[in-house]
Amino acid sequence: TGFGASFYLSDEPRLTDAEVESASLKMEHGHAVIRVLLTPEGGEMLASMTRDNIGRPLAIMVDSKVVAAPIISSEIQDGIVAINGNFSSREAARIALKIVGGVAPSQ
Repeated sequence: TGFGASFYLSDEPRLTDAEVESASLKMEHGHAVIRVLLTPEGGEMLASMTRDNIGRPLAIMVDSKVVAAPIISSEIQDGIVAINGNFSSREAARIALKIVGGVAPSQ
């Protein structure tokens, strides 16, 4: 969704850092991309969630803020999520650390 878009969030997260195996930063075509690998259980949960919500946004939140909300176009079966956004490499690294339950240094 673009800036200014509205959507409803569920009261409880469907996936938490407990279902995250790792999160890393990589650069693709000059843009920072956060790659999140889920645990097998998290991967199954994501597959079900994406299968049941095709055409709807999937909010990815860090520190109670939506950092991305892509529209689900198909079921994600491999347990790997790539978060693309207008992030600096520093911001993407901070988000990746938070996704795995780490505490980012204050800035």
